[in-house]
Amino acid sequence: MEDFFSSNFSNGSWFTLNANHSNSGTTFIDDNPLFWSLIVLAVLVIALNGTVFVVVYRQPRLRTATNWILVSLAVSDFSVGVSTPLLIICRRLAYPNKIPYCLASVCLNRVFAVATIYHITLATVEKYIAIVHPFKHISFRKKLVFGTLISIWIFAAFVAFIPLSWVLPYDKMKDESTYAKQRVYTLVVIPLVLLIPYLLIVYMFGKIFVKASSSLMSRRNFQEITTE
Repeated sequence: MEDFFSSNFSNGSWFTLNANHSNSGTTFIDDNPLFWSLIVLAVLVIALNGTVFVVVYRQPRLRTATNWILVSLAVSDFSVGVSTPLLIICRRLAYPNKIPYCLASVCLNRVFAVATIYHITLATVEKYIAIVHPFKHISFRKKLVFGTLISIWIFAAFVAFIPLSWVLPYDKMKDESTYAKQRVYTLVVIPLVLLIPYLLIVYMFGKIFVKASSSLMSRRNFQEITTE
């Protein structure tokens, strides 16, 4: 869902709100099927991730260090669904009244997108340590997990909101210097948010596969020896 929200802003011009595509009215009912699909998807996201909160609340034994990563990930996805009305308001209000809602929608969903990517990376790191370096996994305690999760949310908020420093006030949106800063921002953020986590995940899953294959082979060899 984050990809849907952020896809319109990947070309470096996410902060430019085109007045030529403004709506004359303020009605929030849309005949476009995408509108209703978005509503249904938001409701499903809220319901499914809300179920995670209920289960963890009712089952204290599930409140492990590993599961808190999944709970925080659920918070990110849940927030995407909750923030959907901002996107709807942004699309339905006339220019320039839509600007605050559009900026809020873009920034919040970018926070959730970055947070989701790093949560998945952290969950992969946890599984990598548990399988490849099991003795080090003992030190993977709640305090360390909470500190890492807080750092992820702070980093995600920084990445999402830092463009406002050169976008605001609104009359600076189309300045050439604003476009230049956005290009630099994009060149820095894409490796940090997409490329590096992707490479780490691929590497760790590769090591997990090798470790699992090696363990399976060792077990088979041991069984063959004991049966002889």
